[in-house]
Amino acid sequence: MSEFVTLEQADDYFQEERPDAREWDAADDVLRQQHLNCAENILLAVFQFPMGFLDDNERIGRHWRIFRNAICEQAIHVMQTGALRKNPRLLMGIQSASVGPLSVTFSKEFDVPLFPEHVRLMLEGIGAVANGTSTIRSSSLSF
Repeated sequence: MSEFVTLEQADDYFQEERPDAREWDAADDVLRQQHLNCAENILLAVFQFPMGFLDDNERIGRHWRIFRNAICEQAIHVMQTGALRKNPRLLMGIQSASVGPLSVTFSKEFDVPLFPEHVRLMLEGIGAVANGTSTIRSSSLSF
């Protein structure tokens, strides 16, 4: 069970704040809970949170709302990419279509990210940092 967002909180988020959540609406409660658990585990594994943030027992305020929303967004991302994984051609980005002289081919470089960019931005906004990332502002090398 998700430690940081309840199924009811997630349902409220998808009904009130997140348009076009068809995958969430179509899933039953068991599947929704599984995706919330998976989403939370991914974000906790990938991001480091400010000291004491995850230990806050009150879990109220703007930062906690953003954190819960990020978990919900990650859950819907996991649902959507799960559908892609059922069709390996789509997951690899290999798709072509042609009608007469018109044709469309997608790149084989297509990649499904572990988490969407807006989830990263939401979490960075509350002070979380993705593990394994660093920024080099300027550097000079001399020999």
